[in-house]
Amino acid sequence: MDAATKSIPILGTAVTNYQVALNLKKFNGTVGSNISGTSDLAPLDKQEKR
Repeated sequence: MDAATKSIPILGTAVTNYQVALNLKKFNGTVGSNISGTSDLAPLDKQEKR
């Protein structure tokens, strides 16, 4: 996805796993470059405690 363009912003919404979607070997929570977005992966362990 990031190879398609370096100048046009790319926004992903409701991506469950950016590491898998972007084929990243290491992922620390940020993608970098011109890619941004949101994840739909909820912290279920924290929701369960309520």
